[in-house]
Amino acid sequence: MDNFTVVDFRFANADDPHDDKYAQKDIWSRLYEYHYVIDFIKWNMYKNMERPKIHNTSWGFMGIHTMFRDKLDTIGECVHSDIVHSEERPTYYYNITTEEKNFENKFDFVLNVSTIEHLDIKEQRILAIENLFKQVKPNGYLILTFDYPRVSLIEIEEMVGTNCKPSTNPLNGKNSVVPNLNYENLNIVYLIIKKNE
Repeated sequence: MDNFTVVDFRFANADDPHDDKYAQKDIWSRLYEYHYVIDFIKWNMYKNMERPKIHNTSWGFMGIHTMFRDKLDTIGECVHSDIVHSEERPTYYYNITTEEKNFENKFDFVLNVSTIEHLDIKEQRILAIENLFKQVKPNGYLILTFDYPRVSLIEIEEMVGTNCKPSTNPLNGKNSVVPNLNYENLNIVYLIIKKNE
């Protein structure tokens, strides 16, 4: 991966904005993550584009994932992909650990919300990020969120060449507005990478 700028790389904070419409029992982070992603896309749309092309990868298949998908569809021209079939919405089959030549340099925004932590080894996680970055148009953005410490910050910091900004009040399963004490040991990290021309 080369010719990029790290726009944001930080821990989500417990006092970050969130959107209560994505509140669902025990799902402690999505109301923050989805707000963060949509807010960033809208902010950049108003500056640069009318109806962006968006690839919503590993989108999920029910509940608030569907609500997020539907919101994205009001914002841009979207492809929603996953390796899981959805009965509720058409889904393009795509495994993020594989390259998709048809998608290279195609999207203004490529999104991956809380998925790379489910990949078992570092090499898979790095490969997935590289594959997703290839799909971003020049001047477009790769937007990732992931669970820490399920994903090692060191491996991501080495990849992007900068350190993650710490937080004095990192979001976790205990201090979320939708608490889930099973995840009080997890935090969320935001990473946005811009592909330079």
